[in-house]
Amino acid sequence: MPESMIVIVAYAGETAALEQSLAAVTNEDADSILVLASNVPELSACAQQWDAAISPILPAVLNPADYWCTVSLALAGYERDCLVIRAGTWFPPEFERRLCMPDVEMAAALFPLTVRDIATSAFLSTDHEVGLDAASIDHWLNVYAPGLVFDLPGFCGFTAFLRPQLVANGDFADDVALAQATLLAGASLLCTDSAYVDDSHLPPATLGAGTYAAWAEAALTRHPLTGVRHALTELSARGELPPADLPIVSAGCLHISHAWGGGLAQWIDDFASADKGTRHYILKSIGDWDAHGKSLALYEHPDGGDPLGWWTLARPILSTARHHHEYRAILQSIIDDYAIDTIITSTVIGHSLDALRTELPTLVVCHDFYPACPVLYASFGGPCDSCEAPRLDKCLTENPEHRYFRAEPAGNWLQLRLAYAELLRQHNLPVVAPGHAVGQRIALIAPELAQQQITIIPHGLPPSLTASLRKMRPSRPPQAALRVLVPGSLQTHKGLELLRELIRDQHVNVHFYLLGCGDDGFEFEGHDRVTITAHYVREELASHLAEISPDLGLLLSTVPETFSYTLAELQAARIPVVATNIGAFAERVRNGNTGWLVSSNSGEVAQTLSQLEENRGALEQARANLADTTIATTVDTVARYRALLGHAGKTAKRRPPYLRKRNPLVRR
Repeated sequence: MPESMIVIVAYAGETAALEQSLAAVTNEDADSILVLASNVPELSACAQQWDAAISPILPAVLNPADYWCTVSLALAGYERDCLVIRAGTWFPPEFERRLCMPDVEMAAALFPLTVRDIATSAFLSTDHEVGLDAASIDHWLNVYAPGLVFDLPGFCGFTAFLRPQLVANGDFADDVALAQATLLAGASLLCTDSAYVDDSHLPPATLGAGTYAAWAEAALTRHPLTGVRHALTELSARGELPPADLPIVSAGCLHISHAWGGGLAQWIDDFASADKGTRHYILKSIGDWDAHGKSLALYEHPDGGDPLGWWTLARPILSTARHHHEYRAILQSIIDDYAIDTIITSTVIGHSLDALRTELPTLVVCHDFYPACPVLYASFGGPCDSCEAPRLDKCLTENPEHRYFRAEPAGNWLQLRLAYAELLRQHNLPVVAPGHAVGQRIALIAPELAQQQITIIPHGLPPSLTASLRKMRPSRPPQAALRVLVPGSLQTHKGLELLRELIRDQHVNVHFYLLGCGDDGFEFEGHDRVTITAHYVREELASHLAEISPDLGLLLSTVPETFSYTLAELQAARIPVVATNIGAFAERVRNGNTGWLVSSNSGEVAQTLSQLEENRGALEQARANLADTTIATTVDTVARYRALLGHAGKTAKRRPPYLRKRNPLVRR
């Protein structure tokens, strides 16, 4: 279905209200904005100022009795869903995502809770003087709204998500006649308590005189939100603010992850921090070497506190289950209880492929080569370009990097790979990788995935981090020995053995700075050519780099990296690198221009360092070249991911994003 559009309705004298609404909708995820307006110059000039299309076809004065007749005639023939907003109406962040059409075939319109309409008011009376700002009422609904979508007797209020093609087409006397014709055609007019708008600047609205008596009587005396109305009316009258720790009402995104930390955890943290207006949850698989999914733990980002939920599986998941009934039930309960409307699967380690079978928009991120490769790195005696059964058998018995999944035979991995590929294809799931080399290698080692379209979206850095690194200036003068920065953890696949050989080589005039190496770096403690900073916080990276003032960075991974945050950070700080010629390094380092690519051979690395020691001008030129290198930001990343999720071929669950399990007034 084509993307929805936002329609703002403005009458003569509502220029200020139109400007307010246009300023607000620029943050909404709509493909375009249309202003329906009275034919007065002030409104046209306002729309043009905001680059919005305008259709000046409305009368100068609103007639409340035929408001929706006028709007529907203006939108007749539109195939796109339209979010219709009366100018000056307040609506919450992420409004378009919260007020999206339910999965009902003949839903013609979905209305939010309002102030002034008798059928959709959040209060007992349409002339209630609201004693709280709109955001506070919206927050209070987080506690009291039961999560209903219910039928309406007609078009109510002045804001709705409208499906023009399902609204009756014709010249009707008023909105009552329009509603009856629309309902007679089999369509539905619905209201949801998942969104609230403040239209208190408008006069109260009642049901039209021609509304069927039974419908009007039910709306007036047996309203499904009577209890909610009582509570909100009292809270509003008292001006009682919601608790400070009451969660913001918003959509929910569930990240499927493991508990290993590393780059995957960093990516989720960066993404969630940048994706404003969405609550992010992380479902982590918890296990150990014999079974990676013994338990599941649900955290809310940031996840420094206790888990929201913990489930111990009766049958632990050894690596990845193709089907797992208990896992699927747990996942569904999380979706229901925490109003999850999108899923981002960053790994299936310790999980079931059922994570890819929900009815929600789901996206898959390739942080490594699993499950196409049980070794994760697609490396066996060098980067793999095939993984047929005989080679896989040999890899599982001889590859020193195969240490994570030892329990299951080679046949399991071939079947899992096939099941995974079929699921991606059948459910048309978007797949993202941070670099071109990832997709190319996956196609080589897993022919089942060769036809899978993979979108390339580099992992971004937080804008604040990028800015601090761009501003970083060395605080120490040049010295005779090259200052070589070795960032990140020291593990075998990160080139630990290469580093040992380089440190032992006395022929290279280099001082090594190990930054963020953890406890593994202490094997070099006391060495006169090594300075160790075992741990640091990311926000202080620029200050550490300024203090060290490195001439270059050294990236020695012996397996192909899929992205490498450390490379992105060094390039943002304009620090050239010497890196092994594989994976993301080979893709993103321009050899001899922004850095130098070498084989995984300590002699070649040492020779390159010696040459750069003698040719400092090459380092200066590389730093100058890095000034033109574009570093993606997390804002870019989120925008591109959201666009893919919006085209995932499924719709968000039509249920309210209220987090009743997070209600601070109810002790669990």
